[in-house]
Amino acid sequence: MKKRISFRRLASLVFLLSAFDCSSYLSAGVYQEDLSVGISESVNGSDNVYISYEGGILAPTSGDALSVSGDGGSSGSIFIGYGQDSSIFPLVGTIQSSSKGINVNSSGSGDIFVQNNSTIVTSSNAVSLLGNNDILLNNSGNLTSSTATAVYSDVFGNGNISIINNADVTSASGDGMSLITAGGNISVTNSQNITGTNEGIYASSTHGNIIINNSGTIRAGGGYALFLSTGVDGSVDVTNTGHIEGASSSSGIYVASSVVGGRIVNTGSINVNEAVNIEGSNVRLELGQGSTITGRIFIAGSHGNVISTGAISHSIDGAVFMSNSGLEIVLKSQQEYGSIHTTQYTDINGATLVLDTTNALVAVGDFFTIMQSDSAISGVFSGLTDGSIITTGDNDEYEFKIHYSSNQVSLEALTAIPEPSTYALGSAGMLGLLGLIRRRSRK
Repeated sequence: MKKRISFRRLASLVFLLSAFDCSSYLSAGVYQEDLSVGISESVNGSDNVYISYEGGILAPTSGDALSVSGDGGSSGSIFIGYGQDSSIFPLVGTIQSSSKGINVNSSGSGDIFVQNNSTIVTSSNAVSLLGNNDILLNNSGNLTSSTATAVYSDVFGNGNISIINNADVTSASGDGMSLITAGGNISVTNSQNITGTNEGIYASSTHGNIIINNSGTIRAGGGYALFLSTGVDGSVDVTNTGHIEGASSSSGIYVASSVVGGRIVNTGSINVNEAVNIEGSNVRLELGQGSTITGRIFIAGSHGNVISTGAISHSIDGAVFMSNSGLEIVLKSQQEYGSIHTTQYTDINGATLVLDTTNALVAVGDFFTIMQSDSAISGVFSGLTDGSIITTGDNDEYEFKIHYSSNQVSLEALTAIPEPSTYALGSAGMLGLLGLIRRRSRK
């Protein structure tokens, strides 16, 4: 038999926490009164646990507002904001505490699921979820902590952490979110505002991967807006279509040296002193349509890291340090090709240059300014001194000559793409097709 602890709109029987008085419930089974006593439950046994709250204000004079501890039903799971049939009844109302808001500490092997729509204002963590297996937080209520990290989650085993955030999360003295797992993956999908005095989101997985999808705003007050760290078998996958911001002493996206692969795709804005710092290896920074970066970009050299521009011209209000890393440029035509224009110093010394001319239309003598700096460009691409020839195509049949100046890098086309013989074959084929059509029409 499953154990249920519920305060939701049901006309059916309501199972009460031992700390509550049955007289607090209306005849319809709806709990609507304010509380000055926290909800505290110790969970043991093999059953799942279900807790939901639809009161007005849950504001204990001391201690956590809603606390669940124990072995989580051993192999059972803890459901907060769910009905007994696993239907969703999110926490609503207002939760206030001088300690923690929602505090789950499970030593069992079950999962932890939280559906929250309530506004939570606390001194310590607004939400703290600790366990050994998977943890899911689906949040649509504003979360505010005055002295600690707003959302703290730690998985001691191989479980995953999944956060879906559709409200404002704010810490006045800590991280917006601090997410740690020993062996699982970390996933955050954010559509609103996450603000930390230190990090916006601190994510660390010893053996798993980290996935961040941001369409909202992530802010850092002094640390990194995104601090990403994995073990030697983990990778990162970041998609930013929103905004990443920080104070003057803050940084944007930081990929730790332990990360061994992944990508960062930016089509949004990054506006912070050090916009991107990739110290890991085999990580791609892909700048897409709409990408706006204000701040420095640092790409660790000799680690297989790459900046990819696509066939888009990008302006970066800051410096770029990419020595001994890589740059991938797509050339379509003189009107459509990838480039980087920086307002400050740019270091390309020893970086690898890769050109993609798939489906390009290039004439002999066409020029392409692929890098430009309002300050200066230092160094040359690996193996490509001034006047060197770089080849592209399946058989290296297309040639470009590279030219350097104090603040520009340009390519001069030495062969046409496609080659004139290709045009000739295409024209002959078209004429033959027209002739066949003409003969058929005469018949």
